[in-house]
Amino acid sequence: MGLSPREILLRIARTAAIVLAGAAVLLLVLHLLAGLPDGHLLIVIALSAPLAALFGWVVAEALRSGVLPHRSGVDDRLRNPLAFWIGAAIYAIGAAALAIMAIWALAQVLA
Repeated sequence: MGLSPREILLRIARTAAIVLAGAAVLLLVLHLLAGLPDGHLLIVIALSAPLAALFGWVVAEALRSGVLPHRSGVDDRLRNPLAFWIGAAIYAIGAAALAIMAIWALAQVLA
């Protein structure tokens, strides 16, 4: 039992409205932060900290479940361990780099 074309279009429209509203809020916040004296550092914190948390969560979830998501599917730790561990390492390095950026920017703001 699939969705009717009307239901599909309504779901797409609802999702588009949510995404556009979120993008507008993000743009407004970034615009307001850019006007502050340490605005560039606050933008670094606002963008890098949540992304670092997301990457860290992906790595933690992959280690827990044994499945690492990526653009074209998933890598299973048992079936393809090399791709799994390389992907997990890339996500972990990204999370660490983003966290370091956020911590550095926060230290600059507080100094």
